[in-house]
Amino acid sequence: MQSEFERKRDEKFLRQARKEPWKHELVRIPIISKMYEIDGEMHYEIEGENIPRKWSDYKMDDFQ
Repeated sequence: MQSEFERKRDEKFLRQARKEPWKHELVRIPIISKMYEIDGEMHYEIEGENIPRKWSDYKMDDFQ
């Protein structure tokens, strides 16, 4: 849950991003709901998906 200050700061950032889109780049970051180990390798699951994925294969480009 966000505080009043954090919410206002986020709203201000979004207003500025809409006015000057060339100055801001939005980045999608997945929310990892689970991390666990299978046979010595770390795996994770993204919130809303029940697909185990290897941590060693993690790339930000996959979520853009």
